[in-house]
Amino acid sequence: MLPSRMGPVIRLLGRSVGTVEEVIKNNMLIPLASRFIPPEDTESVVSHFVDGPKGGLASKIGMAGQASGWAKHRLLRCVECLKNDIGSCGKPFWRRDHLLPGILFCGRHEVPLCLPCEMCSDYFQFRRRTLHAGHHCGCGLRPLSEATMLTDEQAEVEVELARITSRLLDADYLPTFNFQRVAAETRDAAAKLGLLRDGVLRHAEARAFLRTTPFNSLLQRTGILNLGPNNFAAFLKGDKVVRHPIPAIAIITALAGNWQSIEKRAAVQSDPSVEIEKTNSKAVAANFNVADARSPERVAKDIERYKRLRAARPQWTHSELRRRSGKSARHYLNRELLMAAGVDIPPRPPNVATSDTLLVELLIAHVKQRSRHLKTALYPGRITGSTLMATFYRPRIFKQKRMVERLGPAHTVLLRHTETHAEWRKRIEAMDERKHDDRKGNARGATTAAATKSAADQEN
Repeated sequence: MLPSRMGPVIRLLGRSVGTVEEVIKNNMLIPLASRFIPPEDTESVVSHFVDGPKGGLASKIGMAGQASGWAKHRLLRCVECLKNDIGSCGKPFWRRDHLLPGILFCGRHEVPLCLPCEMCSDYFQFRRRTLHAGHHCGCGLRPLSEATMLTDEQAEVEVELARITSRLLDADYLPTFNFQRVAAETRDAAAKLGLLRDGVLRHAEARAFLRTTPFNSLLQRTGILNLGPNNFAAFLKGDKVVRHPIPAIAIITALAGNWQSIEKRAAVQSDPSVEIEKTNSKAVAANFNVADARSPERVAKDIERYKRLRAARPQWTHSELRRRSGKSARHYLNRELLMAAGVDIPPRPPNVATSDTLLVELLIAHVKQRSRHLKTALYPGRITGSTLMATFYRPRIFKQKRMVERLGPAHTVLLRHTETHAEWRKRIEAMDERKHDDRKGNARGATTAAATKSAADQEN
């Protein structure tokens, strides 16, 4: 995913591969990743690739960290592409479109991407089996289980996502669609829908809206809808951009309605003078807010807004109300000041956060569905906790500190669906008996058919 010190190697190969710039443009994921990260981070990625290792690079491009477990690094391939993607060596080559962590489908052929057996997929131990995209030990290529479990509507969304990422890998496609443009498009789309008003995000309405879009399944898979209120608001307000391309594309497309409308707007070049004027206006407004943040008029105004929000949204916590009471209010509207002003303040939240409750529900639903799927698919291995959690967007969540205590009901369900050795053997024996009975039934059917045919021949 992130090779390093490739500059000397590329220069040594010379015309066989092209210049360093051409390799980056045509063979790497950098053209896609650079659209969603600041320019200075793009420079770090390029320097890592050309010169030498840079620390923390995976986090900079959104492929490491607490909420990145859903995006797995796998050597995926499309069985249809393998028939046509033949290199000068006579072997199928890898497509960078299929190597982006988190992609499930081939956008060109609209089919799930495939993997060989686990042994063939282990590059570090069996490097000869990853020499080209079509090579394996004879095990064959199997479609991703995550893709085959999707409904037709969910699969259609994943295919559209694959098409979009393939286009964005082309550096000549929408050259103005960069980090700043993504932030602006996300903010403008949220404001147009009424989810962002006067710089304040309507959290409940925003989450409810995103759950009704066709991209809901993709947003759930990437964990964006489970983010805390601060990060969630920062992304939709355009203060930050999601660094991983897949959730960033999912958010902006869900808000805009479709990718075509984003293409039309991004194809229009921005007027530099207008952008400079907007930037200067924001700077002036920021300075004004800081200077007047604690004036008596501003304090009274923020307290009044807090009271109105408290009456309109009784379910919100004090922290949520304070954040929505004004840009400067979040820094000084504490409980003591509000109590002195005679304002009704929500009680402190319970120990278990709302996000934990939602996470428990997601985990329980995932474990039950995963267990049901493995048994239906006649999974030959023992169904362990790791197997059940492998396709969850945070597969190692129960290994984090105190998570078993916080998500107790979900962990109980996980243990209940984990097979013991005896249960596994019993299930395998039942599978073998069923297969044996099926073979006997097929043999009896074939014998009966042959006898019937023989009798008919004799009559004739």
